[in-house]
Amino acid sequence: MNTPITAVGIDFGTTNSSAGVYDGQTARLLPIDPRNAVPQVVKTILYITRDGQQFMGEEAVQTYYEQNIGRLRHFIKKWVGKSSIAAQICFTSPMCTPMWMS
Repeated sequence: MNTPITAVGIDFGTTNSSAGVYDGQTARLLPIDPRNAVPQVVKTILYITRDGQQFMGEEAVQTYYEQNIGRLRHFIKKWVGKSSIAAQICFTSPMCTPMWMS
């Protein structure tokens, strides 16, 4: 007899994604990318061909490389996660001074 699923969770990440179910006793990840070395993790990538075919995860990566032979690829390495902001510090003085934080 199958135990009913009581909760479903999705982790939609910028690099990898996964989905899992909980039946009230056990949590388990779903094998959503059978072509990946770890099928419970899917690369967060979608490739849509010019004729509208859709591929996701490892299949998207492989199909892109197979169909775009000779096409110029340009990759830009970018640091994500660091920013600088200006905050106004105004405690008791009527003069506010911007303070840079990072």
